[in-house]
Amino acid sequence: MSLALQGGGAFGAFTWGVLDRLLEETDLAFDSVSGASAGAVNAVVMAEGLRRGGR
Repeated sequence: MSLALQGGGAFGAFTWGVLDRLLEETDLAFDSVSGASAGAVNAVVMAEGLRRGGR
């Protein structure tokens, strides 16, 4: 599953809440993540957290 995250301040905050909820699911795996603006920041933070073994 691939994930594309949109930019914008309010969208970035909303997306972070959605990501937080999605990452609670143990059977989801992402092949790739991309984003623009705030979405790119969320993608990097999420990828680094997953790389370190957390949510």
